[in-house]
Amino acid sequence: MKPVNLKELADAFENIDDSDGWNYYVDKRDGKIYSFERRHLAIAGFYLDGDDYEVYPAEQDEIDAARAFTENYDREYVVAFPDKYELREYDIMEEFAEGLPAAAANKIYGAIRGKGAFRRFRETVTRLGLLDEWYVYRDSAMMERARIWCLRNDIDYEPKPKKSPDKLG
Repeated sequence: MKPVNLKELADAFENIDDSDGWNYYVDKRDGKIYSFERRHLAIAGFYLDGDDYEVYPAEQDEIDAARAFTENYDREYVVAFPDKYELREYDIMEEFAEGLPAAAANKIYGAIRGKGAFRRFRETVTRLGLLDEWYVYRDSAMMERARIWCLRNDIDYEPKPKKSPDKLG
């Protein structure tokens, strides 16, 4: 068993969007992160939905990779990524605001209420000059979520943090 790189995993977690047509996995055997378009997995026989898809020559390499993944798939070792709701990105924005002075925090709390919260949050932290601080905070929080996800799924990872609380935001 090879450990997954925690930084790569955290970066991959940031790409999760349940509506984009991609699936993401970690294989405990080789520590690799795999990502495939859902239709390529379907063409490769990963799903038993019976849908017929047109195959374009330019995507043959991706289909071949999906087919190899499907042939080697073992649910004991391959773990699907959490969905974006499990990662609770909204909570990360709230936690970031908690550490700010009251005036800035109140502006952020107001921005993240209702539809369009993520866009308004980004606009607000940019306007407040906190965008760089936000990225550092978000990266750290995503690393912690990746670490906890690994622990919950019995996935070895590296590097191991020196000291880190065991809580999920």
